[in-house]
Amino acid sequence: MKKPLALVLIVVFLVSLSWSCKQSQEMKMTSGAEYSEEIKQIIMAKNAEIEKLYAEGMIDSAATHFAEDCIQLPPNQPAIIGNENYKAAWKQNIQFGAWDFELNTEKVKASGDRPRNTVPIP
Repeated sequence: MKKPLALVLIVVFLVSLSWSCKQSQEMKMTSGAEYSEEIKQIIMAKNAEIEKLYAEGMIDSAATHFAEDCIQLPPNQPAIIGNENYKAAWKQNIQFGAWDFELNTEKVKASGDRPRNTVPIP
């Protein structure tokens, strides 16, 4: 009785293993210009959301879009390093009035699962 049950379990395991391998081989990673454009659209939507948060003075909410070790380079000022410093600096900045600006995405070149947002430096 134990041998047939063990045999059935082994067969089920091997079938499920071969099925999962087949599925992973069938998955095709999108790449190239089409994938880059898809990622660019996602970045642009996030940028619009962040712009709105800045305009509304919701700095803590905007900060959730940035890494803990983010670096922001404001013009003619020292770099803002880290999420907590980012929040402190921008909470101070919004005391001077409303901020209304656009975040632009010039070019996105996706390579595998690591898209890169590039903005030329003037």
